[in-house]
Amino acid sequence: MRSIDESQPHSIFFISDYADFGAAETIRKILHEATITGVLEKAGHGIYIKPKISRFGKVPVPLEKIAREIAERDKCEILPTGSTAANLMGLSTQLPMNLSYIMTGSTRTIKIGDRKISFRHASPRNFAAKGRVIPLLIQGIKEIGEESMSGVEYEAIRRFIDKQQDPYLKEEMVLVSPCLNAGTTMPPVEPGIRCILRSTKGAAIESVFPVLRPATIAVVLAPISCVRRWGLLK
Repeated sequence: MRSIDESQPHSIFFISDYADFGAAETIRKILHEATITGVLEKAGHGIYIKPKISRFGKVPVPLEKIAREIAERDKCEILPTGSTAANLMGLSTQLPMNLSYIMTGSTRTIKIGDRKISFRHASPRNFAAKGRVIPLLIQGIKEIGEESMSGVEYEAIRRFIDKQQDPYLKEEMVLVSPCLNAGTTMPPVEPGIRCILRSTKGAAIESVFPVLRPATIAVVLAPISCVRRWGLLK
């Protein structure tokens, strides 16, 4: 097929890509022949990859790329979760053997060689944010555990945020100080809003956000409009 011959190394192909060319079994045989000649490699059930060769040998395709391609094929949104999210944020240095995501599609596990990509269906509210930095932060912090957060983790979050170019980041991450109004307590989280609150002494939090000086603050990861309605915005 011309599309395969003209494609770049590490291009990913699914049997469903060629549904208009004939029956699935016919397409499967054509793709299988391509694996025999070395044009393609079978990565998993119905998943084929054009190999990439360097002077050091064969370069494995990143599992993240396969996950994104599957999401695009199925017209779903995905978000790294668990150890996958923690590693991307620098909260964990351990490279996960398998990848895990939440998604708007159906729950499934895709086996790629001796590794796996796990997709778990999640409520659409997990994908309600305009940007992707805040939802990823939430998933990473959930994996580590809020009570396990320390200066090291805050520093990792600061470095992660510094590298991001998400145009919605400032809108969706709001720093508020409940102690501005004596006796004020945080209201309950509104339905459908994903929110993480953490109170801490100034020293630890200032390593992340050095512009802040209150002795005690709360970090709120929520849409700015929600925080404004609470009346807690500085």
